[in-house]
Amino acid sequence: MTSALNHSDPTERIAALDALHATPDAPAATAPLLADPVPAVREHASRLLSQHGTAEAAREAATYIRSTNVAARNLAGETLLRMGVVAVPALLPYLSDPDHDVRKFAIDVLAELPAGIYAPRIAEALDDPDANVRLATIDALGALGATAYADALAERYDTEPLARPSVVEALGAFQRAEDLPLLETALTDDNPVVQLAAAEALSQFDTPEVLSLLMRQREAVHPMARPVLLQAIVDVLQRHPRRAATLPAALHTDLVSMLDDPDPTFQAVAVDGLSFFVNEGALGPLLQHTGRTDALDMKIFTALAQAPEPFTAVLAAASDRGDLPLTTACTFILGLLGQGRAPGDAWPAVGAVLTAHFDALSVDDQLAALHICADQGHEALTPVVEAAMQVPQPDVRSVAEHTAAGFPGLSTASLTS
Repeated sequence: MTSALNHSDPTERIAALDALHATPDAPAATAPLLADPVPAVREHASRLLSQHGTAEAAREAATYIRSTNVAARNLAGETLLRMGVVAVPALLPYLSDPDHDVRKFAIDVLAELPAGIYAPRIAEALDDPDANVRLATIDALGALGATAYADALAERYDTEPLARPSVVEALGAFQRAEDLPLLETALTDDNPVVQLAAAEALSQFDTPEVLSLLMRQREAVHPMARPVLLQAIVDVLQRHPRRAATLPAALHTDLVSMLDDPDPTFQAVAVDGLSFFVNEGALGPLLQHTGRTDALDMKIFTALAQAPEPFTAVLAAASDRGDLPLTTACTFILGLLGQGRAPGDAWPAVGAVLTAHFDALSVDDQLAALHICADQGHEALTPVVEAAMQVPQPDVRSVAEHTAAGFPGLSTASLTS
């Protein structure tokens, strides 16, 4: 049966693997096909080893992390990851392998497995003669939550500058208050990559005190790291919104500038941050940045809905300054009305804008407008219903006829004339 594993036809090799799967020899016979020249055969062997899931299968798969065949080595790693905890003991012997690439690969895989109990064994590689192995060890200890080695990692911030990003990332994962001074130091490191790592690490701390630390270094960080630092500030604010009242106006300025960042992720962060400043002039800049993506417009609308007088801002941006496209203004107005936000003394202006641009709305928005007209019954919305009766879409005209019953100033005759 095992001879078929060498058959020239890949489908025959796959069939032979299936036939062997339930036999005692399956792990030893299957593992060599992790290096098969045909990807489908390699993947099938990997799946069967993973399903076998025994310590023996893990040991057989682990031997291929020493393979010079990159595809086989990587697939062996993936196979071990799918096996889970059973793969951990199988990898430990390779921490002492003569080949530094093998040692690093074993550590990289262990970092993604439940190997925390073996952190002392992995930590021995902090003194490995190969720099890449040492970096992998720092990353692994951080990923495994090995806080017992936090001080040892912190020492390497000074002794091994190339390891600083990894050290900072690991300390961020540990979230120890005693590591905050070092992370603040990292925000002013000469290397912007270290600053980036520090900003990301600090964003993970679930404590409002970190906000003051981030604000202190806001101006000191490299321009490349500043968006990440601002994102960290916004992350903390979203978890501790009451701290927003203590923030300086300069943060508002920074967030407005970040609205123009070319990265859509940071544009969205800027909107999230400016939502804390809707009472302090943030709405104007936000409305100026509509129309980029639907997702960003939705975030801007969410911030707008938190303002005490959103209709005033929308109408001003749409008419006075022209910052907001009128169709977008109508959509925002309908969204606010749909949330039950009454515009107060702005009803006439709201009605005028919806009427003037009713034809430009989608059918769904036109029907939404009529639903709001029927629900609110405000006399300032009478022209909206009249405009609805003039559109070519019969469904809209039909709804308008029914809506007109709630507006004393309209008659069926005037609507159909």
